[in-house]
Amino acid sequence: MLNLLFLFASAYASDVYEICKTERQYWSERYQEWRFEYIETFSGYDNIQLIKHKSNFEFNTYKNIRDKHPIVSESIKDGNQCWKEHINSEICYNKELQVMFWEKNQRSGDVIRDILYVCLINGE
Repeated sequence: MLNLLFLFASAYASDVYEICKTERQYWSERYQEWRFEYIETFSGYDNIQLIKHKSNFEFNTYKNIRDKHPIVSESIKDGNQCWKEHINSEICYNKELQVMFWEKNQRSGDVIRDILYVCLINGE
């Protein structure tokens, strides 16, 4: 199944990022720094995948649920490739660290950042 998904994505020039660990942080206004909330690893089941297409990206979770997100713009920030989902959600990939930072500004004013640790890209 995993190989079939990889072949399908590569036929359409999509990149498949396998995520082996995630970390959630929140922004503390009081301390003006990112604070650790929790960490999750995927050692007991298949890694989740972020599949980046030309105009959207999607997550294939460990439950094989596909969660699609549109890309409204692309940019380079601090040397990182970034994709904006909407005004309050942006994901950036740091190639050197093999890490994705997904920052979300919620309506309540809370700012959450998911750090996605990439273990494989396109099966390699």
